[in-house]
Amino acid sequence: MARGEAKRKLEHKQDRIDQEMKTVKRCFGPDDIEIEGIVGNHKHTPLDECAHVYKDLDEVLLTLEVAGIATVKNRLYPVANLKGSE
Repeated sequence: MARGEAKRKLEHKQDRIDQEMKTVKRCFGPDDIEIEGIVGNHKHTPLDECAHVYKDLDEVLLTLEVAGIATVKNRLYPVANLKGSE
């Protein structure tokens, strides 16, 4: 979803998206490393950066493999994402 489109379509869901981002709990990798919650330095989750605007990565990778475009050798999982200069 484009940034402007995300803001227009998701604005009415801002409170729910903020809550979802605080209660995220996922297990990653073969060792099932658990990551819980997302900490941000802003009052609200930026709507153009929330999970609702991205395609499911597993589906994208499977599509690429089935089409013979790519072969997934390893999967990396983020531990931190820092943005900004302050």
